[in-house]
Amino acid sequence: MESADVKTLLALSMLVSMAALRAAAAGEPDWLDRPTLREERREAPPAERERASDGTPPRRIVSPPPANLVANGDFEAGEAGVPVGWGPFDNLTTFWVDGGPSGKGKCLRVDTDVYLSEWEAHKKELDEGRARSVSKTPTAGAKYDTVAGTHGVHVTSHPIRVEQGAGYMLSAALKGPSTELFYPKVFVKGYRLLKGEMREVWRAPMHCRTSPKEWRTFSWAAPKVPSRYGVQEVRIVVYCYWPPGVYEIDDVRFWREEVSAPSAAAETPAASEGETGAGP
Repeated sequence: MESADVKTLLALSMLVSMAALRAAAAGEPDWLDRPTLREERREAPPAERERASDGTPPRRIVSPPPANLVANGDFEAGEAGVPVGWGPFDNLTTFWVDGGPSGKGKCLRVDTDVYLSEWEAHKKELDEGRARSVSKTPTAGAKYDTVAGTHGVHVTSHPIRVEQGAGYMLSAALKGPSTELFYPKVFVKGYRLLKGEMREVWRAPMHCRTSPKEWRTFSWAAPKVPSRYGVQEVRIVVYCYWPPGVYEIDDVRFWREEVSAPSAAAETPAASEGETGAGP
């Protein structure tokens, strides 16, 4: 090889070495790894930018669930055999029992397969302070004379204050019988002070097509804004009626949630509310 060629190769090698040293000093990759003109530089996604210096991925931050405004919505707390914050309980149609979706803890049980006359007699005794243990009489026939076919059973929460313009969501877990037309419901009923007393002015139902074989969780499709109807406070009402049978309820949640658009379709003023079958 001629001396001129050797000198040329040495000069090129020196240029390459100097370029690599400059790139390393600037914190850039080697020139062989640089993108071509047809490639575009892109900024690393946040998750990659936030990686620790040792290369481990960042910890995933999980937001806690919103605060449940229903006191004892999981029915775990109780006194004298009944759950705190809920009522009424008569131990004929309403019970506080072991159970729930997890198979542990406590839940609400409702039995609508009770003769209406038997339930009314028991309720009168309770109202008069003559409480006693009672066992229901097994029902027969079409069962239209049961609590299921007439009055239904409702269990109500404590009152919950609502804020002006705020949106709220509802969910609950239920298990029990249902048909295409008849199934349990969970209402949010809104009240305001009128002529010196709190009166119902609004209600929004949650229709729960339950199964007797498994627990199912239901929720509203979108937040409701009770204050649009002048509501000052609400109560959660669990309502079971037809078909006659045993229903179980747990994990009732009512929480504040941002409203992105009006959702008044299922928000019904109490005066015009209508439901299939008996009402609570």
